[in-house]
Amino acid sequence: MWRFSMSIDQDELVGLELDQAKLAQLDLDIAEGERRVAAQARLIEELAQTGQETMAAQELLQAMRDDLKDLRSHQDLIRKLPSIPTEDSETLARPLPF
Repeated sequence: MWRFSMSIDQDELVGLELDQAKLAQLDLDIAEGERRVAAQARLIEELAQTGQETMAAQELLQAMRDDLKDLRSHQDLIRKLPSIPTEDSETLARPLPF
C-alpha cells in the first residue's frame, strides 16, 4: 500500500524554534511582571499604612495586572499553535483515504 510521507522543511523548523523562543521569553516576562505586581501591591499597603494617597498607585497596579493578563493570553495563543508532528506520529505515514 502506498503511504503519504510528510516532510518538514527548514522554514517550519525555524518557525517552531521561534515559537519556543517566544514562549521562553514570555515565561521570563510573566515572571518579571508577577514580581513587579507583587512589589506594587506591597507599596500600596505601605502607602495606605502611612496614610498616603494610593489612587495613582492602584491605577498603575491595575494597568500592570492588565498587561500581565495580556502576556498570559499571548502565551496561551502560542501554546495552542499546531505543532509539527514527530517521526513517531501516525500522521507521517498514514494511508491516503482513497
